[in-house]
Amino acid sequence: HTALAERITENGAVLSEYGLDAEPKSHHFPERNRILSGLSLGTLVVESYSKGGALITARLAVEQNREVFAVPGGVTKDSSRGTNRLIQRGHAKLVMEVEDLLEELPDVTVTDPEEVDAETVSAGAGPDPEDLSGDEEVLYNALSDTPIHVDELCEETGLDPSSALPTLLELEFKGFVRQLAGKQFRRT
Repeated sequence: HTALAERITENGAVLSEYGLDAEPKSHHFPERNRILSGLSLGTLVVESYSKGGALITARLAVEQNREVFAVPGGVTKDSSRGTNRLIQRGHAKLVMEVEDLLEELPDVTVTDPEEVDAETVSAGAGPDPEDLSGDEEVLYNALSDTPIHVDELCEETGLDPSSALPTLLELEFKGFVRQLAGKQFRRT
């Protein structure tokens, strides 16, 4: 984790109540989101079921005196019930477009993509696969732009899920892979 820690030191910070070797557990996510909502000026809920995890984060943000925003969804969509309820109960401000957020959070600045020069873009072109070692390289080489389930990935690489999942998480932190729904992974 030394290389990752060095990259974060250069570009940001890691805040966790757990060590880097801690296994991901479902009860860790609200604890992590409490930290994120506390550090944020506001929380935007785009879509949530009536008992979705995003509602936990919204509640935590309210408890921390942070702004909560929500994008309304179709009234017949189960995946919008939680979001719509936040707005209905006055727990979140309705957001229809980006300008709604910018009006509420005047200290936030947004860079126009037209103003970003080519040098800035190429400098942030992405992580270098040559920085990978061991299992990271094995997993990265087995991935492509097409999503693959972690079980299939383990079968293909011969790695055990107990070592593959933390390694995939590390690769995600480093910007090499993206986890999709249903434990599917692909290259970024």
